[in-house]
Amino acid sequence: MKIFRFILLYLIIFGVPCAAMYVVLDSEVLYYFLVLYSVLTLVGFAYMDKLVLMALKAREVIDTDEQNLFQSLKNESYKSFTKLPKIYLFSGDNISCFVLESRSEWTLVISRKLISQASPEQLNSLVKFIYEYNKNNSSWFRTKVMGLNICYLKGTYWFLQTVCFVKKTSKIFNVLATFILIMLRPFILPLNYLILRNELEYKDENFRAVINQVEQRPFSFYELIVSHMEQVQDTDKTLANYLENFSILNNVRLTNNEVA
Repeated sequence: MKIFRFILLYLIIFGVPCAAMYVVLDSEVLYYFLVLYSVLTLVGFAYMDKLVLMALKAREVIDTDEQNLFQSLKNESYKSFTKLPKIYLFSGDNISCFVLESRSEWTLVISRKLISQASPEQLNSLVKFIYEYNKNNSSWFRTKVMGLNICYLKGTYWFLQTVCFVKKTSKIFNVLATFILIMLRPFILPLNYLILRNELEYKDENFRAVINQVEQRPFSFYELIVSHMEQVQDTDKTLANYLENFSILNNVRLTNNEVA
């Protein structure tokens, strides 16, 4: 299944730009482009997690910075015989958390807002949920889809600014960006649906306080399109807000027998 998903995602990353270049480039230039682009996409595909971290402007922390969090992580790693993940914090607008997986390692990314508002008991409950989530082996696919979204959005912005020489503060930039995003819907939405539809059941009273703080209406792809219609001023901020839509906390379903 993982190999099939790898081939599917790679074909999407490789195929869409190549189809566009086939229209505008002659055969000889197209050949060199395909060779170079295939190598770059393979390398980039292996480091999608780094792309997500850069888009979120996340910063790595050590155990002396967040002692309670690291102690909970060490306890769960010891109990589950799991390698301790790298920990990153980012300044998100919402209560968000991501589990990234690539190159046989995994990374935990948490919003500073969540860290500042959660009690030690809630942090401990959050860590237990993260390790439970990591068992279902969906982190790899989720990381790649998030990276793919970034590639398309960043690619759109780069194309408009560098190739079309359109200033991102102009109205024409938002008009063209809106048009391109609408055209990309068939490639983006099905993959987004695959990772956003899966829910993970969880039973923990302390975790209810964390989930209740999560924004119930995330910044979806359609809201991303609408934001461009309304004149986006900061594309990096818009992209970060959009990525919070993929927080694993948005896929939690608390069971009724223990949590109301």
